[in-house]
Parts: sequence; C-alpha cells; structure tokens
Amino acid sequence: IVLDQLSNGDDDNQTDAVVNSSELLDELRRAAESNPDNAMSQAAYANYLANTGDITTAIPFYERAIALDPANWTIRLDFAQSL
Repeated sequence: IVLDQLSNGDDDNQTDAVVNSSELLDELRRAAESNPDNAMSQAAYANYLANTGDITTAIPFYERAIALDPANWTIRLDFAQSL
C-alpha cells in the first residue's frame, strides 16, 4: 500500500507515508516462522493473510496461535471474524 505524500502546501513540511505491503508480509512471515511457539507472531501473520484475502493460508496460523494461547480471546475473535 502506498499512500500519497501529505503536504500542507510547503514542500519543506512534506511527510512521506509509505507502507510496503510486500516487505510487511515478508517480515510477518519471518517472525511467524522463526517464533513458532509465539502466539502473537502466529496471529499477526494470520491476521495479515486473512485481511489481504488469503484465509486458506491464514487458518493454520490462527489454529497454532489458539493452541499456544487458548485463553486469548482477541486471537479467537480475529479468527472468527476472518472466517
């Protein structure tokens, strides 16, 4: 996702707001893969996948996150909403 430059009309006060979705996806994937026992990294990757339309890939990551932290209602609700 790339957001246009925001400006108040003065070039010296421009703010670049750029989010590279490919880099974010790679970062979340690496975090999930390198921390398989961390529920939050599993859930963060699952949320990104689900919110970008890849629910099939997200499901096992949600399931792992819930198995790791079964009392975490935020993860459960995110999963339910994604489905």
